[in-house]
Amino acid sequence: MKIDDSTIFVGVYGTLETHPWIDSTRLADDAYSLFAARATSMGWSSPATNGLGPVVLWGMNDAGQDWDTAATRVAWFQVGAHEPKDADRPLPVQPLLVCAADTLGRVGSLALSAVSMLLPLGAGGPSVAHLVSGLNWYSASDPAARTAVHLTIEPGEVDAVRPVAADVVAAAQRIDTGPFAVNAVLPGSPGVVPDPAVVDDLWLGAGRHPVTLACSVPEWSPDSVGWIVGLIAAVCTAAGVRTSVLVSVTPVESQL
Repeated sequence: MKIDDSTIFVGVYGTLETHPWIDSTRLADDAYSLFAARATSMGWSSPATNGLGPVVLWGMNDAGQDWDTAATRVAWFQVGAHEPKDADRPLPVQPLLVCAADTLGRVGSLALSAVSMLLPLGAGGPSVAHLVSGLNWYSASDPAARTAVHLTIEPGEVDAVRPVAADVVAAAQRIDTGPFAVNAVLPGSPGVVPDPAVVDDLWLGAGRHPVTLACSVPEWSPDSVGWIVGLIAAVCTAAGVRTSVLVSVTPVESQL
């Protein structure tokens, strides 16, 4: 499959314990159809027939699941950022991860170990206003659930992030991020990029220029991961990064 400048790829890693009433080998709906149905019902995506038109955030491309194997990637989803590209519209990072989590939640209980997202930074705007305006959503988070994470940004063949990494951290620290924190650029890029990263891994080849940030989130959940990844996407875009990047997030104690 071709990776172009509007493709967003989501990989969800961990283990999925299917609900007792689910036989995933006979389930009529798969990751594609469940994700598409959830996205349509929430107004995030749309088949051409339901009249939502250009207000939707993405168009569905493909999806797959590994519910009945020992693979750590339990599901993946590929979409296209909706045209026309709006200079002020951010990439729909958080809605995509919420939709992915809702999809898996229909089938079973997810123990999340990592998230990876291929993000075409040139297809989204740099605004963070939508993120900051929703920070009070996390005001009821359990303080004991706060989690340190490593967030690794891999731009592939182009060394597009390392030259601006300090600026990215500084920009994130100037924003009121509430219970989220972007603390530092880590030397040696110790973060883990889950494998397999994307379906067509030839888009990137071997990682050449990774940058890993030490961050913390109010809880280890797809929703919370979506917030911090959305923030990093926005500040990277504002710093001039316009290439596709693979962003992976793992809790510090994770050993994928």
